[in-house]
Amino acid sequence: GIQMNADGETVCVGSTVSGNTVELCGLSGIWLSDCKNYAVSGNTVSECASHGVWLTNSVGGTVGSNTVTANGADGIRLDTCDDVAITGNTSRGNTGDGIQINVATYCTVTGNRCQGNATPFVESGASDYNMIAANNLLGNMSNACAVVGAHTQWSTGINGGTPNVASAATITLPKYTNYIVVTGVTNITSITAEPRDRMVTLRFSDILTVTDGGNLRLNGDLVTSASTTLTLQSSGANWWEIARCAT
Repeated sequence: GIQMNADGETVCVGSTVSGNTVELCGLSGIWLSDCKNYAVSGNTVSECASHGVWLTNSVGGTVGSNTVTANGADGIRLDTCDDVAITGNTSRGNTGDGIQINVATYCTVTGNRCQGNATPFVESGASDYNMIAANNLLGNMSNACAVVGAHTQWSTGINGGTPNVASAATITLPKYTNYIVVTGVTNITSITAEPRDRMVTLRFSDILTVTDGGNLRLNGDLVTSASTTLTLQSSGANWWEIARCAT
C-alpha cells in the first residue's frame, strides 16, 4: 500500500496521493498519519486486508473521487482528524463501514456513494460539529447510520441511511433528521427537550417500554416490538404523541 507517516514530532504538509491503483495489500491501501493540507484523490483501492483509505491524527485535507471496494475493514476511515472534506467517493462491498469518522470534528461528508458495506456511515467517539449531506447510503447490509455529535448536522436529503440512537432512561435525539432507529432494550422515561414543533418518528428495533409521564405526554405506556414506530412532536419542554404503529 501507500503510507505517509510523520515521526510524531513533525507533520507532513501539502502531501498529495492521486491517481494510484492499490490492490491486495496486507494492511490499509492508503494510510496518512500526522498530515496537514493533504489531498487523497482519484485512487482505486480494492481487496486490501484493512481499511481502503485511512487517515489518523491529520487536519485540513480532502478525500475525494476515490473508489474503494472489497476491503477487509472500513472503506474510508478517519481517526482523530479535523477539518476533512470527504466528497464524491464510492465505497462499495467493504467488510466494515462504507465511511467511518471517529473522534473527528468540523468534517464534511457529501456526495458519496456507499453500497454493499456492513453499514454505510458511522460517526463515533468524541466526534462533533460535522456535516453529513447529499450522500447515497442505500443498499448496504444494514442501512442504519450512527450519528453521535450533539452539533453534527445530518441532512436526510438523499442520504438514505437512517441515524440510530441507543435506548437509555433518557435519550438525546440526533439533530437534523426526522426518522431515527432506537436500538437496545433499556426502557425510556424521558427524551431531551428540543425546540418547539420539531417532529420525529422513532422506529424501535427490539422490545422495551416507553413510559407515559415526565416530559413524555403519551396515550399510555408503549411496549414496543421490532419495527414499532412512535411519532412525537415537541412543545419545547415536552414531547407529545402524534401517532403510534405496532407492526
